[in-house]
Amino acid sequence: IGLPFVLLNAIRGKQEEPEMLLSGGGTDGLAYFTEEEQTCAMILSQAVAVSLDEKNGYVSITASMPEPLAAAQVAQATLTLLQKYVFEFTSAALQENLAFIQKVYDESKSKFEQAQRARAVFLDANRNLGTYSAQMRLEQLNNDYQLAMTLYTEFAQQLEQAKIKVQEKSNVLTVINPVTIPREKSKPKRGMILVAFTFLGGIFGVGAVLTLPLLADIT
Repeated sequence: IGLPFVLLNAIRGKQEEPEMLLSGGGTDGLAYFTEEEQTCAMILSQAVAVSLDEKNGYVSITASMPEPLAAAQVAQATLTLLQKYVFEFTSAALQENLAFIQKVYDESKSKFEQAQRARAVFLDANRNLGTYSAQMRLEQLNNDYQLAMTLYTEFAQQLEQAKIKVQEKSNVLTVINPVTIPREKSKPKRGMILVAFTFLGGIFGVGAVLTLPLLADIT
């Protein structure tokens, strides 16, 4: 597959990559591919196909190579890279979720402690709640305390669940059909080619039988 590119490079001469790009400078953090890497990426993009079944949640990986063992190895390497990428992406998402819940939990804990202290200070200063205003103030403090405690308890549970999810090391991709070495070629379809050429041969044969006598009469 890469033979035309090899011949093209041999004819025009191999061009050296800029020193600045090879050293990683001046790219502003952008990925840079050399000519050989770009050629390999193009070949692999044509050889490997990844399809997603959104309805059933399946991911299918197929690889087409001249050799069956090479096709299986490319498919297995693609599966390994996909599992690694999905795991890293999921882990990053779980870490971000954990950090967010931790922040909300800390805020709810601070508000709960403030409501708890305000309620305790009021009760210490007003042991005799004989006035109506004092009773209303205590009711308001009790409502703030109950609300803060409810939120604090809920976020504490969510924080524990988020920590458990981060600590889980299970693979997010389950392999249903493992990669196997193909025993038959997927293409070209020899049977279809044989049927197509037989059909075309029959048409040309019938056409020749019908047209040759007419051409003979004309000449």
